[in-house]
Amino acid sequence: MRLLFFAALLAASASIAAAQQVMDGSGTPYGDSVASDIAASLIGLANDPYSAQIAKLRASSGSDDVICGLVNLKSPSGGYTGFQPFYFNLKTKSIDLRQSSGC
Repeated sequence: MRLLFFAALLAASASIAAAQQVMDGSGTPYGDSVASDIAASLIGLANDPYSAQIAKLRASSGSDDVICGLVNLKSPSGGYTGFQPFYFNLKTKSIDLRQSSGC
């Protein structure tokens, strides 16, 4: 019974990540998996990573393996914090949310 519960929980979380969309359609050149990879990289960094609003994705001028964009995250009180720049490394599937991201 526990195994069935955890399998259902895993399937539900995978479908949530797959449902992540880029708000302005700028993710189209990168494929559907990039938005879900970005959302997955926010786990542990954001209060609600699956409600992240992602926009203005573009290739970095410095590296083919880096995507730059904007992300709007929810605060602990449930409101959005405003769009902030980020960069996402396609090879390591890691995200950097610092303002000076180098994009």
